[in-house]
Amino acid sequence: MILHRDFIKLSKEEKIKFNKYKDRYSIRTVNGQKMLPKPWTPNDEYPNYVYKHDSLFPNHNISSQDIEEDENWFLQRIDGFKDLIHHDSTSELDLLNYIRDNKAAFIVTSLLSYTDFGHHERFVFPEFQLSNNYKVDFLILGRSSGGYSFLFVELENPYGKITTVNGDFSTAINKGIKQVKDWKRWIPKNFSSFQQTLRKFKGPTNEDFPREFYELELDRFNFMVIAGRRDHYKPHTYQQNREILGNGERIRVLHYDNLIERTYEIIKTKHWQSSTFQIITHKTYFLNV
Repeated sequence: MILHRDFIKLSKEEKIKFNKYKDRYSIRTVNGQKMLPKPWTPNDEYPNYVYKHDSLFPNHNISSQDIEEDENWFLQRIDGFKDLIHHDSTSELDLLNYIRDNKAAFIVTSLLSYTDFGHHERFVFPEFQLSNNYKVDFLILGRSSGGYSFLFVELENPYGKITTVNGDFSTAINKGIKQVKDWKRWIPKNFSSFQQTLRKFKGPTNEDFPREFYELELDRFNFMVIAGRRDHYKPHTYQQNREILGNGERIRVLHYDNLIERTYEIIKTKHWQSSTFQIITHKTYFLNV
């Protein structure tokens, strides 16, 4: 559960309203014919818990409606995260603990703005256990018109050995890249195990997973390492970043200032698509940020 309540368990009154909306807006069969749902209008009251309960992973769903309901709650948590990051004694463990203790996993969903998926729907899983040997700091699932894609996130130190004097990746970034490469090797051999772990979090209203959860398509898997601050990154750092993106690794390195700035923007706009990239002929061209 990543927010303030359990969206799988509904009260009696909520169940009644949920069933009313399911009956009104779901495609259903009448006398052997499929009937389209009634169109939704802005005047209709569509409670957030109805949408959450009916989603693929109810307790891992982050939506714009969450922010609209209590924007200050989200701002307080990113404010606290930003304050913590300004202390040069802060480690990645401090940041992970802060996110867990303050139910602030929504912060890492801002990374979807550096991809071409997740603007329709998104789910985040903190400390996702791939196997006995591998635990992902955050697994993010994002849906676009092409279905679901997967983003694996490794948080590393915000301070310390981030880059060399010349801007080469140093200890923290290299450690993160090694970790995600281990995950990349694990996934093709253990895709069915990955799917079974996700099944533990599935909501009660969905009969099965979409196709992309059964058919392994490696181009749906993306990886990010978050390390250091903007001041650590030099022109050569960005060049190295472009190289590992361009060679098919599907690994992107970002700093914590990216994470913080994009989170504020999402809280303000209630939108996960960012102007920091543009899609041209199905390729993503990233700017140095």
